[in-house]
Amino acid sequence: MSQRVLLISYFFPPYKGVAALRSEYWFRNIPRVSSDKFQVTVVTTTEQVEITPNLQVLKPWGKIPGDQGVGWLIPLFSFLKQNQSQYDIILFTGGPFLHFLLVPWIKLILKKKIILDYRDPFAINPVFEDVKVKKYFKKKLELLFNSYADALVTVNAYCANLIQKPSSKITYIIDNGYDESQESRLPVDFEKTKKMLLLAGSFSFGRSTESLLKVVDDSAGLSVVHVGLTSLRTNSPKYFYRGAKTYSETLGYIEISDICLIFTSGHPYESTTKIFDYLRMNKKILIISDVIPTEGSLLSLTNNREQVRWCLNETNEIKKCIQQLLENKEPLHTDLEKLSREYGTSTLINILESLSRS
Repeated sequence: MSQRVLLISYFFPPYKGVAALRSEYWFRNIPRVSSDKFQVTVVTTTEQVEITPNLQVLKPWGKIPGDQGVGWLIPLFSFLKQNQSQYDIILFTGGPFLHFLLVPWIKLILKKKIILDYRDPFAINPVFEDVKVKKYFKKKLELLFNSYADALVTVNAYCANLIQKPSSKITYIIDNGYDESQESRLPVDFEKTKKMLLLAGSFSFGRSTESLLKVVDDSAGLSVVHVGLTSLRTNSPKYFYRGAKTYSETLGYIEISDICLIFTSGHPYESTTKIFDYLRMNKKILIISDVIPTEGSLLSLTNNREQVRWCLNETNEIKKCIQQLLENKEPLHTDLEKLSREYGTSTLINILESLSRS
């Protein structure tokens, strides 16, 4: 008999952000990869275009300032109370995170197995400069969540080191990876006339494209194309925003690009889903960083790859690295199987199997 997994994910397609990709893949593929040992139902806040079996839309209580999970607490509590008998294992994936406050109740009262998945750190996130009091209470909350969870999951070892947990608790690593089941769809409404630098995804808080755009504006043969949820605020005549795209459409833009871009603050825990898609498509990659790290998730993924260049966020450095990449021959690498989402999902299924036996 199949075990029944409830996947609680605030974001889900058709929301086009990266937050929806991980949970959507698990929803589609856990039954297949596990040979139907596990069946998955999703609860999300994202309105659906059409009715999908085993998918429940549960709207939060308005827009509450701060962590969006707060507004989801009461609706989610009511749903779980009414439907508790239908599920054996409950898998939360964040962020947001504050609906994780239900975890002690789920464990102690409903007596369910619980997995908590952190795509990003909650309590200690170096990108956000929280005041000491706020950070203190977030650390206490995260420790509370994790004390009652049966298993913890995150995207890389550096993120795992930031998570507050009992010393005896193991954190499993499951990279976001690339979706091997999706093929690229080339854009039909876009004419490429210059060497194309592609920025895929939303542009993160606190990072600047000013130096990059200056290099591009000063060059006759370059342009920046951006696909993502929001455009950059710039007057650059060589910046072209194409809007939010589906996963397959984004792969199409990656396929026709000359260089793919990543901006990072340089913190070791920082990763990004698009690095896996860039590597999968055998692209030249420019990583523009506030500092050049000596360790970290992005660095470990890109070490010893000739098609990758790291540079400081300065015009001269960016210009030099772009020239080097354009002069390089086309990259070719074949060691990509372990970067796929299917590979990571196998790890998740091992965790589910272990919990179902305990």
